[in-house]
Amino acid sequence: MVWLRFERVAGDEAWVAELLRFAAAGRAAIMVCGMNDDPLPGRVVVTEEEAEGEPQAADVGALGLAGLLTPAAALARPLLASGLASAVIAEVPFGEGRSARLLFDPLPPPVFRLLLYGAGHVGRALVQVLSGAPCRIDWIDEREESFPSRVPERVRRVAVDTPEAEVDRAPPDACHLVMTHSHALDLRIAERILRRGEFAWFGLIGSASKRESFHRRLLARGVPAASIGRMVCPVGIDGIRDKHPAAIAISIAAQLFQVREQAAAGRAAPGGLPIMASVPATPTDV
Repeated sequence: MVWLRFERVAGDEAWVAELLRFAAAGRAAIMVCGMNDDPLPGRVVVTEEEAEGEPQAADVGALGLAGLLTPAAALARPLLASGLASAVIAEVPFGEGRSARLLFDPLPPPVFRLLLYGAGHVGRALVQVLSGAPCRIDWIDEREESFPSRVPERVRRVAVDTPEAEVDRAPPDACHLVMTHSHALDLRIAERILRRGEFAWFGLIGSASKRESFHRRLLARGVPAASIGRMVCPVGIDGIRDKHPAAIAISIAAQLFQVREQAAAGRAAPGGLPIMASVPATPTDV
């Protein structure tokens, strides 16, 4: 049995514009609308942002559903955090003994989040290679003048005096790629990443000899050998010897997508029921 729901979009374009804006910025979002026999007007669009490395209150754009705004957002937030990939329907109570069947329809987040340290030739080439890919890039460098005047929509330029401080602001499932203009800065960032230990992947551009040098120096600084073993250096897929920035960038981009595929294969789909256990609603997969 299949349930179909048709709706007219013309004249109610505000929520469409919101979702398109979130998609362009690489932000995950959930659109909530009513599923009762008498459809509730408007929608609620829920996103969750991070500021200064700490999760903040969800950014809720209320496009109707005034009475259901709080319970709808309360239910959408854990779904958003779970990485919900398909829509669910939940019966959501509100007011005095009232309830409404709501559709929670996710706008998926980017495939991966990348913190790219270094705005040199390879960094620029990699940003161009990934410009059309579903990823969000925080592009970090000390030298503001090193960034191009225009960058793709999902790229955020971060010009800071201490690039290594950005490590602590990254989501725990982010990828880190270090390729700055300074070996000393590379070492500081690498140490910060490995000491934190929360990352999906960490790559350091350089040769095998650079890896050996960094291994010795990180050990001397007290970083455990097991942590250093997670550092990928050299970076890029095997079999590409070309040292042109574009070739290196393509090789690294391919490796990042390999990492993404491996992570997806080993990650169980988020379960709805445990997430819902603490909220008064019963979801049904659509």
